[in-house]
Amino acid sequence: INAEYMGESGKMLIFFSTCASVRFHAQMLAHLKLDEDLWHLHGKMKHRQRLATFKEFLEAPRGLLLSTDVCARGLDIPAVEWIVQYDPPAGVEDYVHRVGRTARAGKAGCAVVFLMPHERHFLNALQAVVGAAMTVTRLALPETPPERVMPRLLAIVEDDRRLEKSANNAYKAFVMSYHSHTLKAVFDSAQLPLQEVAAAFLVTNPPAINLFKAERPERIEGVIKSFYRKQLAQKQWEESHKHKVQWGSDGRYVGRKAPRGKGFVVPIPANAVAGPA
Repeated sequence: INAEYMGESGKMLIFFSTCASVRFHAQMLAHLKLDEDLWHLHGKMKHRQRLATFKEFLEAPRGLLLSTDVCARGLDIPAVEWIVQYDPPAGVEDYVHRVGRTARAGKAGCAVVFLMPHERHFLNALQAVVGAAMTVTRLALPETPPERVMPRLLAIVEDDRRLEKSANNAYKAFVMSYHSHTLKAVFDSAQLPLQEVAAAFLVTNPPAINLFKAERPERIEGVIKSFYRKQLAQKQWEESHKHKVQWGSDGRYVGRKAPRGKGFVVPIPANAVAGPA
């Protein structure tokens, strides 16, 4: 797209669903020496680093920005000609916000979204909301036989452990993100071709993924809150009882825990009655 559809000046935003995917594709393009006029941005970067990256892309005459939805709202980037949604948006509203980064101030712009065959019904949901304001056209991209490029790409990943780990993390993050999609009627993780997805991330041995891991943090968070609540209740009880009389009328200690320690002298109240030895 960059070579065939963009001119000498202009910018393109490519949206991914996860930070790990942005990081992996940026690293891969750097290994291929295709990182000229290329920036990447995601939510796990430090705030100062995000600002510096955004400023560089803003001031550049042309370039590509790989990003998560951190760039989908509230940013005015002039001269953006293309919006490429490599990963599908979370919903129609997110699609509108993504494509809203182009065609600003009366200028023209184009948007591309990559969909798998079972995701084509997303276009129906999109047209139901946008209506005649959107014209859908299937874009014919130049076809490159996979056997010409895949061996080289796989060799690059296998020779770099850091890149291999990044590819695995990106693959797992994508599958988990896809499983937590809100439009499950369209983006159904049960129909996701995992082998093809793994190949797209250059993962030869796909790791096992617990698709229900996304639901676990709420349960763990609830357990932790319950644990802290019990601890707080215990501390409140101890605070409310530490100044109360801890001795019975017979001189025996009746507190929650008898005091211990070397050389510790147990004070007996003056009005206490001595008990049996």
